Amino acid sequence: MITRTKDYGTELTILGGRTNHEVLEKRDREFDETTDDIINMMMMVMMMFIVVSVVPVAQTAQTYYQRQMYVGETVSRVLDVTSVMKFMDFIASEPYVGLITASLHNDGYTVGNVHYPVVVYIGVNNQDELHELRAGEDYHINMAGAGTRIEQIFYKTNPGQSASIRLIGKY
Repeated sequence: MITRTKDYGTELTILGGRTNHEVLEKRDREFDETTDDIINMMMMVMMMFIVVSVVPVAQTAQTYYQRQMYVGETVSRVLDVTSVMKFMDFIASEPYVGLITASLHNDGYTVGNVHYPVVVYIGVNNQDELHELRAGEDYHINMAGAGTRIEQIFYKTNPGQSASIRLIGKY
């Protein structure tokens, strides 16, 4: 059955007594509901991506903060130095955390009452960048605010020599 209306032109009555206008309105409502569901689902997925991307950043910030936090403990060691490169790893052994500051004093080499001045070479976190520490001198390292702490200290003397250095570090 076909009827004419002013607003919509020709209106077709479909089986069940509904008009094409009613069918279109129903379809639009269903489309809107489906679209709302899709938008909500997409927003949820986007929020999940945001959370997944923010969590590692927050964990990194927390790790950085913990690494910079001063515990207030002191490490004291006497290191025997030879011409063979050695190192002290503060992450793999006590205190299992990098130092914020360290002071090294070269005692040289002493036999009985005789003191021999021996140069010691010190590297902090890198064995290829060595600092010369003469007998009786101090070397102070401060990594407060740096991206990394003092994780390893490398040390050696010239060939055929040996010495003793004192290390005092704080973490």
